[in-house]
Amino acid sequence: MVDIEVRYAETDAMGIVHHSNYLVWFELARTDLCRQTGTDYAAIERGGHQLTVTRSELRYRRPARYGDTVQVTAWIDDLASRRVRFAYEVRCDDELLTTGTTEHVWIDGEGRPCRIPPTLEPEFRRLASTDTTQSPAATTQPELADRHLGTRIIDRSREQALHRDVPQDELLHLATDRRRERVDEHDVTRHLEVRQALGAEGA
Repeated sequence: MVDIEVRYAETDAMGIVHHSNYLVWFELARTDLCRQTGTDYAAIERGGHQLTVTRSELRYRRPARYGDTVQVTAWIDDLASRRVRFAYEVRCDDELLTTGTTEHVWIDGEGRPCRIPPTLEPEFRRLASTDTTQSPAATTQPELADRHLGTRIIDRSREQALHRDVPQDELLHLATDRRRERVDEHDVTRHLEVRQALGAEGA
């Protein structure tokens, strides 16, 4: 958890904290959480890996104002081999102001999706198994099932693509869309087969 004193520059014409600043606060809390693994995020990047943001969601409940001191808490809400979702809450004097999540994918030094670095995986899994909060931002089991399905789609699709020349970033985008629609893995396989057939016709 990090304490943040609201600066005047963070407020808007209505006298409340501008909504964009909450993502900055989320980053501060997320960086503090990564530090609890024993390796700060700057060191992770120097080691050749990054956590690129693929999605963010926020729900604003109450405004924060100039002079407030807010507490921003982050925790790992879901962890897979190539993906991690952080959840957050912002409070002021125990009043819940904002909740949110960000989703990230591990990438290597060449910008390609990869697995979580082996040296970091044990500590990230330890944090993911720690029940740090009973926040209303916690994810329901059906939502987790949807996201695990998406991970399987990504993993299997990448294996198939190794012999079909399908760009990795296209597979990631496709699998993300499929996950939201709750389709099964055969849809991704069919997409790849159609692409291969079209390529053969154009040859």
